[in-house]
Formats: sequence, structure tokens, C-alpha cells
Amino acid sequence: MKDSIQGRIRTFLASEEGKVGVKGPLTVGMATGSVLFAQTIIGAPQADACPCGGGVPCPAGQVCDLGTCRDA
Repeated sequence: MKDSIQGRIRTFLASEEGKVGVKGPLTVGMATGSVLFAQTIIGAPQADACPCGGGVPCPAGQVCDLGTCRDA
């Protein structure tokens, strides 16, 4: 019985319906993995890389402009 079920599964995966059913999730998984891998290589921007990005105010006499402190 186990061989019969395995044979039916193998036949289904080899058929056109099985190939279409397997390609969708495989494609989504590869795309997601590629994005995560690229993010690992490039790195995510850090919110507190600049003084005013992490909620810390700029020093006296400076203002926060697009995430960086500059002279007022």
C-alpha cells in the first residue's frame, strides 16, 4: 500500500498538473530567499546611524535635516 501511494505521488509530480503545482511555491520561495540574501549582503540601514535618527536630538545650534544634523 505504501508503494502504491508513493507511486501515485511520483506519477502526479511527473505529470503536467504536478509540475505546475510545484513550480508556484518553488518560485515564491526562491524569490523570497533571493531578497533575504540580498538584504544580508547589502545590509539594512540603521535608524540610529545619525544622531537625530534614533530619537536623539542634534547638538545645540544644529537641526535635523533628512536624518542628519546640519548647522541651522
